[in-house]
Amino acid sequence: MSPNKRIFLNIVATYSRSLFALACGLFSARWVLEALGQEDFGLYGVVGGLVAFIGIVNSLLGCAVGRFYAVSVGAAHVAADKAAALYECRAWFSTAVLVHTVVPLVLMLIGEPLGEYAIRVGWLVVPPNRLAECLWVFRFACLASFVSMVGVPFQSLYTAKQYIAELTLYGFATSLLNLGFFYYMVTHPGVWLAKYGAWTAAMLILPAAIIAVRARFVFPECRLIPREMWNRARIRQLTAFAGWQAFGGFGCIARGLRASPSSSTATPSSAPRATPP
Repeated sequence: MSPNKRIFLNIVATYSRSLFALACGLFSARWVLEALGQEDFGLYGVVGGLVAFIGIVNSLLGCAVGRFYAVSVGAAHVAADKAAALYECRAWFSTAVLVHTVVPLVLMLIGEPLGEYAIRVGWLVVPPNRLAECLWVFRFACLASFVSMVGVPFQSLYTAKQYIAELTLYGFATSLLNLGFFYYMVTHPGVWLAKYGAWTAAMLILPAAIIAVRARFVFPECRLIPREMWNRARIRQLTAFAGWQAFGGFGCIARGLRASPSSSTATPSSAPRATPP
């Protein structure tokens, strides 16, 4: 497939997936609220939100990995020594796998016990009859976050190699499965909090596993080089790029807070009055 056709296919697939997910969300959001009820729906948002920080870290590191993948893959296309260029891509992949395994493991070892403690001792207002379900929701969310972070090096290869249309197929399948499961929830009343958490985690874990397994067979760059996993220079570049991205993001947030309407809009009493001539 020519580069122009691949770009066109990726654009069409991406926008189609977004529109399809939006259409499914118009129905599924109402069904989930009706099946869970207001209380359980709110509990899921609060308990699942405990792992939101992991999602932020995952996004920052994922952007850094994708950037270095794209550079190495692009250099491999014009390199005279294809073997050396392939080795460079595999070296970046090996370093990314290490970073995306160690970081979520450390976060889970610290955050999982702390989150369970917060739920058990009452830092979060959880009804006693929903304590067990909330604990399972939190565990499922932690597991899904861990697998999502570990799978980033594999998924980033799809983006760097312009296999974006294939990624959208997994998005279509996930949206369809979610739509069917949510319809089943609303037509079969019951206590769905823990089951909903398990299903949501499964819909994150299953595509990530399929993407990783398929990447292993499709991309020659997807090979581990053990001696390159602990390359300090590459680890430093990955973390530095992610750190500067975080700094820029927080800077935009701080700038937005300073330019909020409450601080920039003049009140009638403080506005200058025009004096008649």
